[in-house]
Amino acid sequence: MMLSPTFATLATLKARAARLRAAAAAEGRPMGHSTSLEALAHACGCRDWNTLSIRAAKAPDASVLRSGDHVAGTYLHQWFTGVVRSIDPLQSGAGYRVSLKFDAPVDVIPFESMSNLRQHVTVDIGADGCSPDRTSDGTPHLVLEL
Repeated sequence: MMLSPTFATLATLKARAARLRAAAAAEGRPMGHSTSLEALAHACGCRDWNTLSIRAAKAPDASVLRSGDHVAGTYLHQWFTGVVRSIDPLQSGAGYRVSLKFDAPVDVIPFESMSNLRQHVTVDIGADGCSPDRTSDGTPHLVLEL
């Protein structure tokens, strides 16, 4: 499966590369930073990291999303894949209200002793695919990566 950097900022691409490094290390095959960036670039269909980073530096535009599109990203620090149920421009013109149905429920509580599963969410996002609302550590509630 080829990944798409449509909504990926340089920060989200580097976070993907870090997850790739961590997964490789967990499998007992250490991977360097530059190797993970190059592997990610190839997975996104680019010939190298420089090409991918230039593509990501261009301003993404959430207006390309349509109902029925399959997306992935993070919601309250949890990785998800899902389907866009609806997307509507905000009256202010500063973004979109997007409703998503996750493929699998996402547990939005980080504590093992508690759980709160969500499978449907409606969130306001900017043109960059990120919600303006932030968690206490400054991370956007929703970040679309595909």
